[in-house]
Amino acid sequence: MTTLVERRIVRTFRAVQAAAAASVLHDSGGDLDLAETATDAAFAAASETWQRDGIPERPDHWVLDTARRAAHDRLGRTDAPPPAAPATDATEDHRLALAFTCCHPALHLPARVALALRFCAGLSLTEIAHAFGVTEATMRHRLDLAKRPITRGDIPFALPAAGDLDDRLDAVLAVLYLIFNEGYVGSRSATLTGDDLSGEAIGLTRTLLSQLPDRDDIRGLLALMLFIRSRRHARIGLHGDLIALPRQDRELWESDMIAEAAFLLHQARRSHRLSRYTVEAEIQALHAATIDGTPADWRAVLEHYDTLRLIAPGPSVDLNRAVALAEVEGPAVALEIVDGLPDDSHLWHAVRADLLERLGRIEEARHQWRLGAMRAEPGAEQAYMTTHTIRRPI
Repeated sequence: MTTLVERRIVRTFRAVQAAAAASVLHDSGGDLDLAETATDAAFAAASETWQRDGIPERPDHWVLDTARRAAHDRLGRTDAPPPAAPATDATEDHRLALAFTCCHPALHLPARVALALRFCAGLSLTEIAHAFGVTEATMRHRLDLAKRPITRGDIPFALPAAGDLDDRLDAVLAVLYLIFNEGYVGSRSATLTGDDLSGEAIGLTRTLLSQLPDRDDIRGLLALMLFIRSRRHARIGLHGDLIALPRQDRELWESDMIAEAAFLLHQARRSHRLSRYTVEAEIQALHAATIDGTPADWRAVLEHYDTLRLIAPGPSVDLNRAVALAEVEGPAVALEIVDGLPDDSHLWHAVRADLLERLGRIEEARHQWRLGAMRAEPGAEQAYMTTHTIRRPI
């Protein structure tokens, strides 16, 4: 059983380990295997020493020094002392380079997510394997494959050139949002809690914003995450059942988190470069405004989805727009739109089933819910759809 002290050690170590991994990676010219070995050694040392002596006043310095010594010893450099620790500014640059390297667009998206969780967030192999729903051996193999192009030097450990920053940052933000959604939706678990994974994504986004404070697209993403996460306690019932947004208990929403998200969104609006994350945060802000019981402004929601279709078109945007359209122009109009969209997602079936229910076509709706449940990952969303196949209409 994990003690409170052990959990505190893990939390503290995670908060500082990325700087150590980045520093070793910089010193070694991009050797991710060495960085992983060195940070693992530092964690083992911290688990023993901090348990006995307490967490040091500057755990970041302790972990950095320990990891760099472990890397030095691993390379067998007994004839010379480890290189001097980098200055704080250099360490921050190394951490930023680590994020861009792990999320390089040349890597497949699942590889980027796994690398970011391992090296930027400091999650263990066991935790990452659980998040992906695979065995540790499978995840170890995937990580080893993902590390190769970086260790070989095909993907350099470096900050992107100024002209490449926008595209490279988009790749990083996409990974962070994917991690957040996997944690929030929790498709691999029986419930939708996933606080650890979504919390890690928020923490990484905060770190990225502190390193690039002028980037309002990062600010917009952080606002979006906080708006969504503010509803986490209202989203699942006592028995782990999913509660749709209109039926959620607003008293369970976290008003402090909503206030922070609103402040970040206000700042993000000043940007001359419109970000999809800022627009999505605008939509979530409109939902958050219903915390006092006022109805959602669905026309404004629809307008924001129209904007999203221009800057980030895709089937998921069209599907969500159809949900808003149903509130403005009715379910029949929305159903025509949905029927013209790809039907390869369980969410498509869920939206279509809901529209059919609202039109009184109950048996068709039940069939649609059943198809959606068959496509959904095991978990609360699948259970929610299955319940709709057997319940009587209200």
